[in-house]
Amino acid sequence: MSAVTFASVLAGAVERSGTSLTRLHAQLRARGARISLSTLSHWRSGHRLPDPVTSQEVLPALEELLELPSGHLRRALQPRRRVLPLSAPADLAHTMTAGPLVQEALDELGMEDWANGLQTVSAHSTMDVDADGRPSTMIMRSLDRATRTGIDRRALVIFFEQPMVRRPRLRLLAGAHEGRLVSAPEHGFFVTELLFTRPLLVGETVLTEHQYELPPDLELPGRFSVLRVRPSAELVLWVRFHPDAVPARCETVVESDTDTRVTPLDLRGASSAHLRLQDFGPGKAMIRWSS
Repeated sequence: MSAVTFASVLAGAVERSGTSLTRLHAQLRARGARISLSTLSHWRSGHRLPDPVTSQEVLPALEELLELPSGHLRRALQPRRRVLPLSAPADLAHTMTAGPLVQEALDELGMEDWANGLQTVSAHSTMDVDADGRPSTMIMRSLDRATRTGIDRRALVIFFEQPMVRRPRLRLLAGAHEGRLVSAPEHGFFVTELLFTRPLLVGETVLTEHQYELPPDLELPGRFSVLRVRPSAELVLWVRFHPDAVPARCETVVESDTDTRVTPLDLRGASSAHLRLQDFGPGKAMIRWSS
C-alpha cells in the first residue's frame, strides 16, 4: 500500500481522536515506544512509512491509543494484493447427482456457490480409516482469499452417495463458527453456513479448519473424493489407514471436463496415501482403495 494511503488512515484516526500529534507522541514514549515526533509527523504526512521493526514496536500501541481495531494500521501497510476475478463455477447439476438440490440449498443461504466469492489458495482434506476399514473422521483445512470486501461467510457442503439416517458430527476447529444448516438426509447431503469472525477485506485470507466424525453404522465405499467447482491453487487429499486396515490396492483418480486420469499407488511399507494437485478445478479428485 502506498505511503499516501497509510498516511490517510493514520491522519484520519488522529483527527477523529481529537488529540494532537505532540500529545500522542508523549503517550507513546510513556509506553516505552521508541519513536521521534518528526518520524510520527512524517508518517502522518506520507513522507515516510514505518519499517518492519518499528511497525512491531509502535503500531500496536498507536492503534490502542487511537482506539483502532487491532491490526488496522498494520494492514494498511500491507501491499495491495492483485486478486483475479473468479471464474464461473461448475454447474452442480453436471458434477454431482444431488447437484440441483444442493444448488437450491445454496440459494436458500443466498450464495451462488459454496465459495461465496472466495478463491481457494490451498485446501487440505484428510480421512482416517479405523482398524475395521471404516472411514471414521474427515478433517478439512482451507486457506481462502476474498475477491471483494465484505465477505463474512462461506458454505460447507458434505455429500454422501446414499441416504443418511443422521448427520455426521461437525466440529469447527478454527476460523469460523456454525450458522444455518440446510440438509436433505434422504439424498445424503448437508450444507452448513460457516460464519467468519469478521468481514474480510479484498485480498485478505481466512484459514478455516473443521472435522466430521462419521456415524459408526455408516457404510462407505473405499474412496475419498473432493469436488472443486472453481479452480484451487493447491489441493491435497490424504487418507490415513490404521495399520490393520492397509488396503491391497489403492489408486488416485482425477476427473476434469476433458479427461479422467487413474494412477496406481504402491502402499508397500506405508499406511497412508496422498494426492497433491496444483491449479486444479473444476473437477473431482479421489483416492480409492480395495482389499
